[in-house]
Amino acid sequence: MTGFAVMLGKELREQWRTRRLPIVVIVFTIFGIGSVVLTYYLPDLIKQLGTGGVVVEIPPPTTREAMLQFQDNMSQTAILAAILLAMGSVAGERERGIAALLLTMPLGRPAFLLAKATALATTLTIGIALAAVGAFVYTVYLFDAPDVAGFALLTLFMVVPALLFAAVTFLGSVVTGSLAGAAGIGIASLLAVGIASLLPGVAAWLPSALGAPGLAAAIGEPVSDWQKPFLAALVGLVGVLILAIVAFRRQELS
Repeated sequence: MTGFAVMLGKELREQWRTRRLPIVVIVFTIFGIGSVVLTYYLPDLIKQLGTGGVVVEIPPPTTREAMLQFQDNMSQTAILAAILLAMGSVAGERERGIAALLLTMPLGRPAFLLAKATALATTLTIGIALAAVGAFVYTVYLFDAPDVAGFALLTLFMVVPALLFAAVTFLGSVVTGSLAGAAGIGIASLLAVGIASLLPGVAAWLPSALGAPGLAAAIGEPVSDWQKPFLAALVGLVGVLILAIVAFRRQELS
């Protein structure tokens, strides 16, 4: 692909210069560590707030609860960040005329899109990975240590859905050519997955089905029923990127 390496370097530098990468890392790490710390201190906070004279026995939080809190908070944060980061990835440069200028150089359209998608995926993956490292360290400090390999699997099960929603929003950015349109498609896909997860025959194939096996892996329990949603997410990710390339090839840029 002509110009991919040069374009990727440009996109990665831009991720740093525009502070997207540092901001994602900081925000994700705060959520990752904060989820574990909040789980640990939540019983004390409830006691301090008072219960109107009613004595409430709250069992000490466990590693499982810390992992569940981390998983819930980080998954939602990563998907929302994926939509926000991806919505202007192509539309923004098209509106400013930068895309047309870049494509007058020795740069193919597939390389242009894939470099942008790779830089976006790199930012999200680094952010989630560093948040996971922070959460793991604090879990070891405050609770029992999670299973290392299982925790890595939990992290992977959060990265893939985030990349899938980023890809869908990225496609929206290509097709609509506007930030609002891309954001609308990303949010609509998130709502559609939420509704579809209520359907028994469909739920097992959706990214949300990775939650239970990811949690089980982190606390050292047997992991099952992850193949369908994981493979479906990967196939969906590749398919959406192919659609984006096909759509972009047919567009006229000015």
